[in-house]
Amino acid sequence: MHASMQACAPSGTVRHRYALARLFCPCRWHRFLAVPVKLALSGHRILFLGARTPVDSLLDMIQEHQPDIVCISVILPVTPSEATLFARSLLAVSDGKIMFGGAGLPSSGMPKMERVSWVYN
Repeated sequence: MHASMQACAPSGTVRHRYALARLFCPCRWHRFLAVPVKLALSGHRILFLGARTPVDSLLDMIQEHQPDIVCISVILPVTPSEATLFARSLLAVSDGKIMFGGAGLPSSGMPKMERVSWVYN
């Protein structure tokens, strides 16, 4: 298991809830699918929300299911401040871990945030 996934995996005897996956673009599925497949093999239930899921719908799903992990694939380029603002909005409604990855994620300038993992290619 990738080190970033181990950091996001619940420890001890915590009952696994959901890992939500949001994709901004249907391309690069082969890369992104490795994360939820490995999480599913470790006992997580996976909910794919699909490409272009409105942010409000994502926040509603997080509040409804309270996932252990939220995986975000960033395909289109974003600035560090945009990614950080989005991470903060997710943290406001979630008690779980947030994992960002993808080609659109800035390769530098990302702040260290509790419960947030920035995974670079």
